[in-house]
Formats: sequence, C-alpha cells, structure tokens
Amino acid sequence: EEEEEGEGVGPWGADGCRGGGGFSLAIEGVLGGACGLVVSDALEPDFPIIYVNRGFEDATGYHAEEVLGRNW
Repeated sequence: EEEEEGEGVGPWGADGCRGGGGFSLAIEGVLGGACGLVVSDALEPDFPIIYVNRGFEDATGYHAEEVLGRNW
C-alpha cells in the first residue's frame, strides 16, 4: 500500500488523530512536518516506539520499519 507524502508511519496515521477545528490542523502539521517526531508507548515496560513521522526518517536516515517496536 503506497503512502502519501508527509503522512506518518505507524499503526495509525493522520486519520487516527481526531480533534476539532484548528487543533486537528496543528496535529496534521506536526505529523507531516519537517521536524522529526517519535512517539513511544509509556504503558509498556520498555517504552517501545509506536510512531515516527517522515521528518524523523529524513533527519535520521532510519526507516520506520527499523525502529518501530524498539526502545532506544
């Protein structure tokens, strides 16, 4: 499945972030922006990475497949 440019990579994409008005636009800007973003699951004991955006991939050279589920 091909991904649109600027969309994040993880178990949920931009559609999973629902909010009202300007908030949802701000979230879309962060998720698809040039700044790297990493989200980890604090409910798991080892804090695995569950989401990275395209900015993270561009800045680090790591692809999402290489870091999702890891905890460095």
